[in-house]
Amino acid sequence: MWSNLNIRNKILSVISIAFILITVFAITELKSVGGAISHWKSIQSNELMSVATGLEFKKQVQEWKNVLLRGSDPAQNKKYWDKFQAQQDATQSKVDELIVGLAQFPTQLEKAKAFKVAHQKMGDAYATGKKKFDDSNFDSAAGDAAVKGIDRAPTDLLQTISDELYEIAHSSSNSIIVDMNATIIKDAGLLLVTSLI
Repeated sequence: MWSNLNIRNKILSVISIAFILITVFAITELKSVGGAISHWKSIQSNELMSVATGLEFKKQVQEWKNVLLRGSDPAQNKKYWDKFQAQQDATQSKVDELIVGLAQFPTQLEKAKAFKVAHQKMGDAYATGKKKFDDSNFDSAAGDAAVKGIDRAPTDLLQTISDELYEIAHSSSNSIIVDMNATIIKDAGLLLVTSLI
């Protein structure tokens, strides 16, 4: 059949086959790059969630300081302790979301679970600190001494998660750029070869 075609039809056949191959190749490459971008977005989302969890946690620690500074007034004591407990719940809620999002990242997932446990224990320790504060006739030094340094380990865990996700995202974005450049070069080469035919 090929030998029965005239030159014009042979050229059109070769060009058509080349364009079909280029199209199939381009679609395959675009799907690959799209998957990489989706993965990168997941990393970014988790990094932002770790930062959001950290912000809730910092608000909680600030509410504890408000208890110590303003807690000698019973109304203020209750107000800021209620806010502290609300931040405890908000932080736990955020870390639960983070844990769900980290399914693809086992190292960071384990650290998020460790943060959750440490944060729950920290909440219990703050309750003990509040009791000491209240029992000492609202002596802020007594309340502060009861919880001194207790927020460091959870803070470090969250910071580590965020830093690691940042590094993963940075590496992933570099990989996407390299892949996209390689795809552009391959497609340009195929187009060049096709145009020479």
